[in-house]
Amino acid sequence: MRGLLTTALAVASALSMAVASPAQAQITLYEHSNYGGRSVTYAVGSADMSRFGPYFNDMASSLRNNSGSQWCAYEHANYGGAVLRIPPWAQWFSLPAGWNDRISSIRKC
Repeated sequence: MRGLLTTALAVASALSMAVASPAQAQITLYEHSNYGGRSVTYAVGSADMSRFGPYFNDMASSLRNNSGSQWCAYEHANYGGAVLRIPPWAQWFSLPAGWNDRISSIRKC
């Protein structure tokens, strides 16, 4: 009985960690300001937002960093060009000047 209880606790602990881990590394980009329109959520980022997952290249106007990690958004695919650093837990109803509809790749810094 004791071994079964220990195993059950270990499984429950592993499941809670598996559920919590992806949420700590997520960022959501929105098509319009004030978190409107279509959205896409990344857990590991994307080197080319026009080719993988939902098409979202040069479309973001607001974002929510739902993690304790800093993210870097880039103006070009493959993490090239200018970089916008997004602090942990940032909630931007509008992207900073010059960044509206400009993000082409994104990843944790």
